Amino acid sequence: DATNGGTTPNTVITIQNVGTVTVASADSPVLDDAAIAGNDSSTDPLLVARYKLYANNEAFTVTEMKFTNDSAADNSYENSYALSTVILKYPTSATDSDTLDETAEVTLLSGVASFTGLTIAVPKSSNTDENAINVEVYVVTNPISSAGAFSSGTQVEMDFDFDATTPGFKAIGVGSQETITDADTASLGMAADVDANEIALYQALPTFAYHSSTAQCSG
Repeated sequence: DATNGGTTPNTVITIQNVGTVTVASADSPVLDDAAIAGNDSSTDPLLVARYKLYANNEAFTVTEMKFTNDSAADNSYENSYALSTVILKYPTSATDSDTLDETAEVTLLSGVASFTGLTIAVPKSSNTDENAINVEVYVVTNPISSAGAFSSGTQVEMDFDFDATTPGFKAIGVGSQETITDADTASLGMAADVDANEIALYQALPTFAYHSSTAQCSG
């Protein structure tokens, strides 16, 4: 029977609880490596990190992410001299998440790269992370010069930054339309930074000459 003797309602509003979203190391991360500083460009940047994002209970659109160049042993942010640009490549389609069809660029300031205005599509996963998507972090490096702004061997480590005090991550639930940030720990699958591996920058990479020798055996 209809409630209070009324008619059956034509419109039913369903309240959906906000889901959870997680940033984690990619299943195929960028490994420790070495590169020549200044040998890349905006059209051919240096890949330094890859992360996966996955959502549970509902899909999400991630609009903000923050990364820090955190290669120092004391976890302090590295200076910006080595890098001129930080680039984030990501998918905008939940049905074609393998295609990183959008690119955002920022300048590294005091070791921090803050991206806003993103449209990262993170589809819903029913069982942990089976529909996880990847985002990739690239950099454009400056050449090493005699001025000594940075030295050969300087390392780049673009970590995903988790900061509940000064949030740099924001995602909007597609169904709930709720906005969550680093401060909303109940709706996040992570509670700390996610570290990348280190890429060492050199003025030149060592080369090794190959020498072959033969030996004769007599019977």
